[in-house]
Amino acid sequence: MFDAISKLKRKEKNYNALRHALVRWSRGRSGQQFLALSQPRLEEVLSNLFGYYLLQIGSFGSTDLMYGSRIKHRIILDSEQTSECRGYQMLPCEVDQLPIATDSIDVVLLPHTLEIHENAHQIVREIDRVLVPEGHVVVMGFNPYSLWGGSMWLRKVIGQLPWHGRFLSPRRVSDWFELLGYDVERMDSYFYRPPLRYPKLMDRMMFMESWGARYWPILGGGYILVAKKQVSTPTPIRPNWPLRRRLPAVGVAQSTMQRDVLSEKD
Repeated sequence: MFDAISKLKRKEKNYNALRHALVRWSRGRSGQQFLALSQPRLEEVLSNLFGYYLLQIGSFGSTDLMYGSRIKHRIILDSEQTSECRGYQMLPCEVDQLPIATDSIDVVLLPHTLEIHENAHQIVREIDRVLVPEGHVVVMGFNPYSLWGGSMWLRKVIGQLPWHGRFLSPRRVSDWFELLGYDVERMDSYFYRPPLRYPKLMDRMMFMESWGARYWPILGGGYILVAKKQVSTPTPIRPNWPLRRRLPAVGVAQSTMQRDVLSEKD
């Protein structure tokens, strides 16, 4: 029992450290350039999703990722209470054990949550539980097969935070949700430039965004994936009842034929 509690605390501590490091990175030059491309795409996605409740799993500092949504009730859920999430209801809890009723959420937003949590599969299962039929999940992630992915891997080897996480390709995340019966409706890639520290040089390389979107769209440094939960309708089973056909008796058929023959003779 004590080993399980100790493991749970280590898992929570590791997730919180990575989340804080990710928020700090988002406030730097590279993070701001990255968010400048991701937020307009996220706003477009959320503006076309409707319902009563929007749940964001994982805070992102003071950055308002749900700004473009038309859903009135918005909730942010994370393992720590933070005062930066102003204007939204904040629920502190374990992100892989959601204190949410089954079939109650219309849209779930995951801002780089699957990448920095040790139990990503459990989070996916919890999302499937709380989402209503035909609800949507929106996943923000870093693409390991990109210039960003290569840089992240080097920083992970060096030991820099927040790159201790596990980078998940959009194809892998799609497979997880498709196994649960979801339809992937949209996948946007962006940021095809290398993650450099010089803003002027990054601005000069802006042409790579249009080139990448046209010639190598799957190699963007970030992606936004939208999947829809399908309604599972039971297949109707036809009863195995014997089919009774109304056929004339043999004697009746013979008597009818005999009458026809006699009528021809007459």
